[in-house]
Amino acid sequence: MYAAVKTAISLGLAMALLGWGQNRLPSGGSFRDRTFEFYHEFYGPEAFLNPEASANFRNRMANGVSLQPPLNSGLVDFVTSRGINLMVDLPIQSRADLTPFVFNTRQKAVEDLAGTGVIARLMWNVMPEWDQSGGNWVPDGRPRYRGLTKTQAYGRFLEYYYSAYPSLFSFLEQPVAARKYWMTAITDHPSNTFYSYEMGADVCLLERGIDELGDISTGIPFVRGAGRQYDRQWGIDVATYRTSNGMATKFDSRENLLGGWSPSYLKRHYYIAYMAGAHVLRNQATGYYGSGANLDPFGRMNQEFADFALNRHTDVGRPVVTTALLLDHHSGFDTKHWYFNQADAVWYQDIPYTDGDRMINSFLRLAYANHWLHGQTPGAPFNDSTGKPDAKGFQAYLAGGGDPRPYEPMSVTRYGHSLDVLTDRASLEALRQYKVIVLLGDAPIDGRLRGVLTAWVQEGGTLVLTAPQTVAFDEKFLGARVENTRRTGTSSRWLLDGSSYREAPFWFSPVTVTTATVFGTAEGAQPLLTSNAVGKGQVILSAGHYLQGATGDQILTIGTLLFDWLAGQNTVATVTGAPVEYIVNEAPGRVIVTVVNNSGSEWAGTVVVPVVGDVRAVREYTADVDARWSRVRSRVTVMGQVPAYDVRVYAVEVGPADR
Repeated sequence: MYAAVKTAISLGLAMALLGWGQNRLPSGGSFRDRTFEFYHEFYGPEAFLNPEASANFRNRMANGVSLQPPLNSGLVDFVTSRGINLMVDLPIQSRADLTPFVFNTRQKAVEDLAGTGVIARLMWNVMPEWDQSGGNWVPDGRPRYRGLTKTQAYGRFLEYYYSAYPSLFSFLEQPVAARKYWMTAITDHPSNTFYSYEMGADVCLLERGIDELGDISTGIPFVRGAGRQYDRQWGIDVATYRTSNGMATKFDSRENLLGGWSPSYLKRHYYIAYMAGAHVLRNQATGYYGSGANLDPFGRMNQEFADFALNRHTDVGRPVVTTALLLDHHSGFDTKHWYFNQADAVWYQDIPYTDGDRMINSFLRLAYANHWLHGQTPGAPFNDSTGKPDAKGFQAYLAGGGDPRPYEPMSVTRYGHSLDVLTDRASLEALRQYKVIVLLGDAPIDGRLRGVLTAWVQEGGTLVLTAPQTVAFDEKFLGARVENTRRTGTSSRWLLDGSSYREAPFWFSPVTVTTATVFGTAEGAQPLLTSNAVGKGQVILSAGHYLQGATGDQILTIGTLLFDWLAGQNTVATVTGAPVEYIVNEAPGRVIVTVVNNSGSEWAGTVVVPVVGDVRAVREYTADVDARWSRVRSRVTVMGQVPAYDVRVYAVEVGPADR
C-alpha cells in the first residue's frame, strides 16, 4: 500500500545531502542501545506544510517525522527548528532514481543536519515495503518458488533484488563508518527481516496492522531476534489502513470511526512495540484532528502514548527474553493470518510445509494463541455469505456507531514476550543472550553451528531438540543413542510428578540412554524426554518427532508441559488469571509487567514478582497511581485489573540491590 516516491536524484548529491563521506560512525546503532524514537509520517511532496505536522510537534505527540523529498530548505527548517529526528522516505529502486535533482529553493545542504546538536538522528528509508508481493518493488509480480527447495528459493529471492535494483546495493554495501545516517528498511514478512540486515540495512522496521500482513505478537520475535542476531536496531511500522473496510483510521464530526482500525487496537500495538524493546515506532500517514485544532480520538491516543513513552516513562528497562527459537535461515516462514494466508506453505505460500515447518506453526499456535485470526472479523454482522467482511457493510456498521473492537482479533501469549527467533547463522555472542534454545523445524546444523551450540551449552545453556534434529550431534553430547527407526505412540508420562496423558498418535524414535536422565516416557517405559549434562548446561532430547502429533497440527501434551516447565525455570514475573498478552521488563530497581487485554471483558488477575529486600512502591504507570498489592515472604503479588481492550503497566519498585 506504500506508494513509493520515484524521485530523480544524483548519486553524488544524495551522498552530500545525507552526510556521505564524513567518516562519522553512527552512534546509538547497536541492538544493545536503549533508545526510542516515535515517527509520524506525513505523505507527499512538502507534506511538512500540512498544518497537522506543525500541530503534532507543538502538541508533543512524537519526536520524529517521516517525510518524502524534495529535500528543500523548507523541510530542513521544519526539522531543525523543532530539534526532531528525520526519516527521509527515499526508496532507491533503479538507476533512474539516481538522475540529477535540484532543490526547489536554495542549495542548502543537509549534511550538517546529521550528527549535529540540532538533530540527533537521520534515517534514510531506502527500502520501504521492499518485500511486498507486488507494487513498485515487484511491478511484474514477485518471483515464484514452486518446485524449489528453500535454499533455492532464498537464492532466487535475493537474486531478484540484486538483478533488478543494482543501485540499491551500491548504497547498502557501503561501510557504516563512511556515513553518519542510518539506512532503513521497512519489511513486510517476518523471515525477511533477517535478509534486510544481511543486505546491509542498519535498522529494520516490520510493518504490522494491515490485514494482508501478520500480527504484531508473532512478528516481534522475528524482527527483534534478527536485530539481536545482527546487532542492529529494530522497530515496528504501524499501518492504520484496514483492507476489510478499505480505509485508514478516520472519524466523522461525531467521532464515529469511519474506517481503518480503532484507537484502542493501535494503542495496544504502540505499547507492545515500546515495552518489547523497539528502538523505533513509525506511524504511517493518518489524520489526527477533527474540527479545527481539536484532536480526534486517534490523535488523543497518540498524545497520551507519547506522554507515556517520551516524557513520563522514558526508561522502562529491557524486556526479559529468555528463549531463542532457532530456525533455518532459508525458512521463508510467515505466520498464518487473514483469510488468504492460511495455507500450510512457506515462501509466499509456494512451498508446502515439511514436518519441521509444521512444528514451527504448532509451537506458535501454542505460544501465541489466536494469532492466526489477525485481520479477520469472526461473527461480525457485516460479514457476507462466505463469512468474510463486506467493505461497504463494514463502513455502514462503523458510521452507525458500531464498536469495531470485537472484530479486531489479537493474540494471547502463553509465555509473554519472552521468545526471539534466530537462524542457523547466529553467532555464539548472539546465543549467549538466551538461557534456552529450542530447535524449531529443519535448521541445518553444520560444523560451525554445532561448535557454537556445544560451546553455548557448556557455558550453561539449555538446548532442546528432537530425534529428527539429532543427526549432527554425537552420543556423548546427547547422552543417548537414537535409532534411525520410528514407532507410534499414543500415551506419555511426565516423571517429574508422575502424571500420565493420552496423546494424539505421534511418531517417536527408540532411544538407548547412556549418560542422560529420563524424565518423560512413552507407552509405559520408552524414553521420550531425556536430559544430559554437558559442562554447566544441559541437552534436552525429545524422542517424539518434532514434539507434535503425527498430523503435525499441535504440540504434544508432554511437549507443552516441557515448554511450560522451562518457562517457569527462568521466569522473572508470573501472570495469572484469564489468558492475556503480557510483557516483562527489568530495569535497575524495578520489574515492570505490561498486561495487554485483547478481550471484551475486564481482566482481573495477579502479577507475582519474587523480591528479596524492601519494596519501595508498587505502581501502575499508565495512570501513575499506586497499585493494590500484598506480600508473603519473598512473593509480591499485585492485584491487576485491565479494562476490555486496554493496557496497564505494573511496576514493582525495590532497592537496586534487593532483586
